[in-house]
Amino acid sequence: MKLHLKAKVPNEGARRLARWLGEQRCADAAFESVARQIGSHVSIVDRLISGEIEPGAMVAHAVWVATEGAVHRRDWRRAPEGGWFDAPAPHTAERLAA
Repeated sequence: MKLHLKAKVPNEGARRLARWLGEQRCADAAFESVARQIGSHVSIVDRLISGEIEPGAMVAHAVWVATEGAVHRRDWRRAPEGGWFDAPAPHTAERLAA
């Protein structure tokens, strides 16, 4: 599965999810794993990354579980902290509260 990244990063959740998927040993299996965890299809994962849709609380939690905490539910509501290929800063309590 190829990531179809828009020029502008839609939100921090999309950026972190794209980064996490790219870092996985087998990106196709990771896409499918996230899709299964959220109870949907890989096309929905792609739409989350593109910013076309924003996850509700249950889906955001499922993404958090699937990514082993790499993408927090609040990340979806935050402005991106960098470009697609910039390494995300570690999550801290202060950053998550913002």
